[in-house]
Amino acid sequence: MGIRRSGKSTLLYQMIEHLLKTGSAHNICYINFDDNALIPFAKDPDFLQTVYETYLEEQEPVGRVFLFFDEIQNLKNWEAWVKKMYDKNRDVKFIITGSSSSLLQKEYSSLLTGRVITTEVYPLSFGEYLTFTGLDLADKTLGYLLNQKPAIKRKLSEYMKYGGFPEVVLQNVERLKVEQLKNYFAGIVARDVLMRYSLRDASKIEGVSHLLLTGIAAPVSARRLGNTLGISPHTVLDYIRILEEVYLVQTLPFFSYSLKEQMSRQKKVYCIDSGIKNAIGFTFSRDIGRTAENVVFLSLRRSGTGVFYWKNEKGWEVDFVVKSGLDVGELVQVCWDLSGKSENREVRSLNTAMEYFNLKKSTIITEDTLKEEMIGENVIEFVPLWLWLLKKDRLLQTGDWDDQND
Repeated sequence: MGIRRSGKSTLLYQMIEHLLKTGSAHNICYINFDDNALIPFAKDPDFLQTVYETYLEEQEPVGRVFLFFDEIQNLKNWEAWVKKMYDKNRDVKFIITGSSSSLLQKEYSSLLTGRVITTEVYPLSFGEYLTFTGLDLADKTLGYLLNQKPAIKRKLSEYMKYGGFPEVVLQNVERLKVEQLKNYFAGIVARDVLMRYSLRDASKIEGVSHLLLTGIAAPVSARRLGNTLGISPHTVLDYIRILEEVYLVQTLPFFSYSLKEQMSRQKKVYCIDSGIKNAIGFTFSRDIGRTAENVVFLSLRRSGTGVFYWKNEKGWEVDFVVKSGLDVGELVQVCWDLSGKSENREVRSLNTAMEYFNLKKSTIITEDTLKEEMIGENVIEFVPLWLWLLKKDRLLQTGDWDDQND
């Protein structure tokens, strides 16, 4: 599952290519339900059975059959047919993609419990972006990476500006990168939002999207957004839920040991890709700090950990509280510019949070500062964004990171 154009179909093609090396093409069936020709059959409850029977008749497979269904969310009640096939113990393997997280939350969560392994596909991480653009840093030492810093920082600037959608990364013309990103946004609204959720007024949800992507990393007030757009706060919250289900945005909850307080506090919103944020929100040049925060959020979320933000009664805030199992294991602050009073403010907030969570170490992610600072018994690491991202992508050799300040 993942946002449209993130590479899900390519992964299916790679699986098919792998199967063809050892098996028969007759045992493989691929259907893309995003094909306009299939729209008339979207609500036909017998369509999948007809497709399957036609496939058996035409291809006459022997042994296990592999059915690849791409963008399955476009077909109504698909999960009932899949469950029926499983219950009959058919020798069939299903590989299914969808551009909506509601596939997991609604349709098949009850019918297919215990039968499903789910993988979320994101746009490229920074490490993957470097590989795509010809700068392979896998298993390189910290010393080597520091020598390559100018080239890596140029790549990071491009990554932050245009994001990690594979086709956009491979596009060499900057103007066309922006056009592609705008087309992606239009396609998500048209096919994944308006068509799937039967919404008629595109302008309202586009308005919510623009405001969210312009104000990422800030707590979202449904009432304020509703007043701006002339819609109710409940409608705003419904739209945010839909935009999250189609992976355009992701929300960050407030951390509290009280579930009631956590649910009552405003959430922050981040975009699934910094490129689409910049293309739609028009904020990159004047708001690079929040773009950096968006990139950090995606790296943390991509790792599958529980992520929250935290603020005390004085308003001192930590951008990311990362859970490790049931406990808080990491505190991360993003401060692109440490000039003026910024450093003291960020250090004060982190030190307060370390005392609250009983942690001895935390991180401030910066544009280009690499150092450690002792606050009593607590340690705060200052790490450049490019280096922190390479660590998250496991591109540093073992031991390099721990020895960086020796």
